[in-house]
Amino acid sequence: MKGKKVTMQYIADIVGVSKVTVFKALRNKDGVSPDLKRKIEKLASEYGYKVPNTNSEAENEEMLSKNIVIFCDNKYFDESDISCFYLSIYKKITKELIKKGCTATLYTIKKSQNYFSVVDILKSGQFDGVILLGSLDLSFIKLIEEMDIPKVFVDSHHTRSKSDCVVIENFYSTNKITQYLIDNGHKDIGFVGSVGVTYSITDRYLGYYKALIENNLSLNKEWIIEDRTENNDIIQMKLPKNLPTAFVCNCDDTACKMITLLQQNGINVPQDVSIVSFDNDVISKLCTPKLTTVDVNTDKMASKAVEIIIDRIKNPVIENPVLELIDGKIVYRDSVKKLI
Repeated sequence: MKGKKVTMQYIADIVGVSKVTVFKALRNKDGVSPDLKRKIEKLASEYGYKVPNTNSEAENEEMLSKNIVIFCDNKYFDESDISCFYLSIYKKITKELIKKGCTATLYTIKKSQNYFSVVDILKSGQFDGVILLGSLDLSFIKLIEEMDIPKVFVDSHHTRSKSDCVVIENFYSTNKITQYLIDNGHKDIGFVGSVGVTYSITDRYLGYYKALIENNLSLNKEWIIEDRTENNDIIQMKLPKNLPTAFVCNCDDTACKMITLLQQNGINVPQDVSIVSFDNDVISKLCTPKLTTVDVNTDKMASKAVEIIIDRIKNPVIENPVLELIDGKIVYRDSVKKLI
């Protein structure tokens, strides 16, 4: 094997198994049959491959030129989408991967496409790890979850998932921004977002509802406004006959659309109705008035996602999946009127 550096991936390719299987065999982990384990150990011995220590120089060198694929819904990269939230996170993840000597490939997913063709690409061994960014079709997620490849979910979390996740802290952040409205005299407060469609909308709704309960305020179901279908496709929002004095919107894009809808009906923000939101996306500073919103630390999200995926490539066996929560902070702007 002169001139050829032997790695776990090289041995995996010869045997016709995944790198994770080789890792398990060489570290005497469960999940590999005795015959396969002996075969892998024999090849490793013949090629002079030694299992590196976790923090060894050899293992760090093995990270060079690792290929990571980033999956994201196609709609977030559509030219008609003026929100840049996921584009921003994608760019930051790519930058962090490059710093670590890895390469990043973006693969946008369209609903109803042939997901098995994507699975075939992953099975071909082109990629060493997967980052799933934002909400994706559940059937696609299930296929990826079943694959024996390091993976990290970013801004997406499923209760039954056994994979690592980096997510925004939605519940308490929305609770705080709802409390900000209450502290400014608002007692009639609605929520804009289709509850149950995504984990983040649901958590933000629960944070909003908690603030109402804590202040002995009633939940008016007429003020819960849907902004998307169960498939996460945007719909035209409808205003209730009687408006609250404020709305908590699940994201900046929805908030800006709500402001436009209100203005089209002769209702001014914040003079007539106050609006708060979530994300601190670029659109939050472009709409009129500028939004009071929860800022998301996308730099930290990106760095944590890369840190975890690299660790999983080095140490593929997941005993306890990581759930990393990224705190948000309120950015105060012009979309709230003080009533008291």
